[in-house]
Amino acid sequence: MQVGSDEPVEKRLSALEADAAAATHVVEDRRKVIRVAVSGTGRVQEVELAPHWRRAVQAQRLDTELVALLREAAERAADAFREACLEAGLGAALGVTDAVRRGLEHVPGGADMLRQLDTEEVSEERAGGRIVATFLVSGLFSALRINTRYAIEAEPVLLGTEIRDALLAAEGAAEARRAELAAALLEGRTTEEILSEQVDRFRRRMDELADRLP
Repeated sequence: MQVGSDEPVEKRLSALEADAAAATHVVEDRRKVIRVAVSGTGRVQEVELAPHWRRAVQAQRLDTELVALLREAAERAADAFREACLEAGLGAALGVTDAVRRGLEHVPGGADMLRQLDTEEVSEERAGGRIVATFLVSGLFSALRINTRYAIEAEPVLLGTEIRDALLAAEGAAEARRAELAAALLEGRTTEEILSEQVDRFRRRMDELADRLP
């Protein structure tokens, strides 16, 4: 979607994000028996296995194959969103996340929160624990484990659906955990109030330094 440059940046960015959420990026393995689809925001939409997939892929390698495809699809989605931002003149928005992370490092408790985002994992199971999907709390896909015997025995359509559901559930759990961490950090304050506190601290520090000057 081409958004007019005379519109506010937030509105233009929201429109691009809405377009990304509605988009679909599909990746298949080279034998065309495994297919994954993700939205433009990287959220898993479908995992499809051809009826004859076991003839082309060893069951014990199914999770490995899927991990590679999911990461490729996520990269395509990220590249597409990056290009859309640049075309809309919103290249500066691509650095917002890094800027926010740098700012959080100076907020009390912010460094600990960032460490948890980058290291803490959440997992969700399906098929009685025979399918386990894991995401970092930051939202990055981390791992997928599929029991080999179940991969051999399960009906392909059902197996693909259960894999998708496990991935979506794990991603949702990561979102929920991020919300918990953010709420604990904010402690009822808005981000604007936190930034204002940091500015006030900086000013007080500058005043202290100025007082020490001869």
